[in-house]
Amino acid sequence: MNDQPCSLVLPVSTSVHVDAARRALVRLAGTVTADETLLGRLTIVTQELGYNLVRHAGHGELLATLGGEGVLDVLAVDRGPGMHDVARCLSDHYSTAATLGAGLG
Repeated sequence: MNDQPCSLVLPVSTSVHVDAARRALVRLAGTVTADETLLGRLTIVTQELGYNLVRHAGHGELLATLGGEGVLDVLAVDRGPGMHDVARCLSDHYSTAATLGAGLG
């Protein structure tokens, strides 16, 4: 594998973008691992990050960097309203979007 980092900037504003980002990140990770469990976890993480961008911020970007040692960093970036009460947002069963509240808690 090349020792140069590979970076992706994936805009996300609809569920179609979430699906495209998931495919791109799993394809990128698949260049360094064939571990189906790990790729499955990446799928879930990518979908959660992406759908949260759409649901809570309206849009944003998933930034991914695959480093020389096969380490994949994924960062979700948005300019949404933020969490007004972080402690409450981190508690179980709390939701600002009429969901089960099973995310951060």
